[in-house]
This record gives sequence, structure tokens and C-alpha cells, in this order.
Amino acid sequence: MSVPIRNYLGRKPDRSLVALGAALALGGTLPWVAVGLAGVTTLTAVVVTAVMARLESHPPLELMASLTASALAWGAGVLLAFASALQALRRDRDEGIRKLTDARSGERATTSYLWARVAGLAAALFGMIGGGVALAGVVAMLAARHAGLVFQCAQSTAASLVYAAAFAVTMAPIAMAVLGARSRAGGYFGLLVLVFLPELLLEWSQQLLPEPWGELASLPSALASLRGALMPEHVDALRFLRAAIVLAIAVALALGWLAHQLSRLDEERR
Repeated sequence: MSVPIRNYLGRKPDRSLVALGAALALGGTLPWVAVGLAGVTTLTAVVVTAVMARLESHPPLELMASLTASALAWGAGVLLAFASALQALRRDRDEGIRKLTDARSGERATTSYLWARVAGLAAALFGMIGGGVALAGVVAMLAARHAGLVFQCAQSTAASLVYAAAFAVTMAPIAMAVLGARSRAGGYFGLLVLVFLPELLLEWSQQLLPEPWGELASLPSALASLRGALMPEHVDALRFLRAAIVLAIAVALALGWLAHQLSRLDEERR
């Protein structure tokens, strides 16, 4: 068994399940490659911010946290989600992790297992992305003191942390639902179709939807809209609410499909 699951089963139920899920999400080589990539991305953002602060012009320091969040999410974040979710449901069944969580959870076995897997991956994603965003944001605030942009940098950092949390909460169930029980090729193709193809077709789909909703036709654009509604000089509560509704629907659909996939695997075992 790759993760010492028994170390987590004696703790308080919710915390132990999230800790277990995070440990499972970070198990293996490729997830730690994603963590290393996140470190390099964050270090690059810090160095770029420090260099920009020395320029005589007025560099957009208030955008550094936002740019860092996007780079971390769609680089290291996607890699971590892919690596952690790929055939995770089958691995957990074959390695006996499902049996141990079922024995501990009783009647809530399926719900507890899904909570562990989804919440654990979400926690790992947010810890990695949010940590990098927070560091880049603090450096940007320190660098922006002479330009009087500290408040703008702080607001941008807060908006980017919300973005990081939304990315983690949304991507975790989608990755698990699409990759958890499929083959490598099938899972990657499914995730490509669900996440990236709508973004490529965004210009076309925007023409079919009412104007306020057109920018929400893909997951990347919905997340960007959520963050954009909180950025300095662009605060828009209705835009934030629309994006949150779309993301919540995506999460609900992913969780439903994930539960269906798990039921199918359970039937295969009988």
C-alpha cells in the first residue's frame, strides 16, 4: 500500500479523511514533479516582481498575483490533478484502500471515500497554488509601496486566492470523475473535451449565449470571470455570482458522475 492509511484513521473523521486524500493525491513521482514545477513558477514570479519594482516606469505590480495564479493553476495545478486522479478509483480498489475506509465509515462508506478523495485533492491543489499566490502577492505588495499600489496588490492577491480555491474545488471532482476509472488515453481525451475544447470554441459559443453569460461557456473563462469580478476597479457582485453558479453546477455534475463511476466499479467487483 503506497500510503500509510492507518495513520489517518484514528483522527477526527473529517480531518482524517481530508488528510488521507491529500496524502493519496501527493503519492507517487509525478505529483511531486508538479509541486517542483509550482516552486519554479513561484520563484520566477518573485524574481520578475523584484526586477519590475526597479523599473522607472509604472509596472503593473498589482497584476502579479493574478498572473501567478493562472500560471500555477494551468501548469502545475493541472499536472497534479492529472497525476493524482488517473485511475485513482481502480488503484484504491486494488490496493485495499476502499476496504479500509469502508470498514471505518460504515453506512457512509461511499460518501466518506468520495469526500476523502475529492476534498484531499482539492486541499493539495489549493495548498500548492494558494501558497505560491500568497508569496507572490506579498512580494508584490512590498515592491509596490513606493508606487502607492499596496491596496491594489492586496486586493488582487485576495481575488487570486479566491481563484485558487475555486480552481481547486472545481478541478478536483472533474479530474476524479473523468480520469478516476478510465484508461490513460480515454481519461486525457475526456478531460481535454470537457476543459479545453470549450475554451477553444469560446468565441463561437459566446454568440449563442446571452451577453452576461457568454464569458462563462468554459471552465477557464468562468474561473477568470470569478477572479475578474473581484479585481481592483472591476468589482462586480453580479458577475461574481454568475460565475459561482456556473462553477457550482459543474462541481455538482462532476460529483454525480463520479458517484456513478464508483458504483460501476463496485458492480464489476461483485
